[in-house]
Amino acid sequence: MGRRWTQGQDRRLAELVGRLWTARAIARVLGRTAVAVQNRRRKLGLKGAHGQVARRDLWERKVLPRLPAPPWSIHQCVFWPGAKDTKGYGQIRHNNKNIIVSRLALEVALGRELMPGECACHRCDNPACCNPFHIFVGSHSDNMKDAQAKGRMRGQFVRGHNAPVARGECCGNAVLTEADVREMRSRHATLGHGSRKLSKAFGVSRATAQAVINRKTWRHVI
Repeated sequence: MGRRWTQGQDRRLAELVGRLWTARAIARVLGRTAVAVQNRRRKLGLKGAHGQVARRDLWERKVLPRLPAPPWSIHQCVFWPGAKDTKGYGQIRHNNKNIIVSRLALEVALGRELMPGECACHRCDNPACCNPFHIFVGSHSDNMKDAQAKGRMRGQFVRGHNAPVARGECCGNAVLTEADVREMRSRHATLGHGSRKLSKAFGVSRATAQAVINRKTWRHVI
């Protein structure tokens, strides 16, 4: 059984395929055989020169005509005016498949297809934006951390998205209010009240009280 390919080697492979390197040249760089490189390229669906032409052709035929004329500023969001998925990402239909426009924009800018596990992340936090300046390559973990930092995770308000998600008092099943949360934290800090005493005072479970005073929940309340 051959050596396993690492994520870093896969990215390097995609980069070199995008630059139209031959399998033999790539093999020398990665310390692999040309056959191994060709097999890995097929497994990852990397299409080399043909794939680049196909992506750019799709971008120029189906996407650019519906957008403001480039060049675009790094400070300007370029919103897709067509169909969007349930999360607000622009999409087009091609060969009976839905293609995310922002992902296509990033692939055209990179000159390669995104690797399995790579995501097209938005700096601007606008999923309908397809300005390549606003989109970067990240892992699923990076995308989740970015979403949490920008308040896009479940239980947080969503800004700039089609379907806001409520948090805090706006949740229909919320038992506490923001005033309750501030009072609980104040009593814990100044009077030394623990989760047992606070849970009885505010009619919640000890686990809920503990999560509040440790800021695992209601983190948006200052």
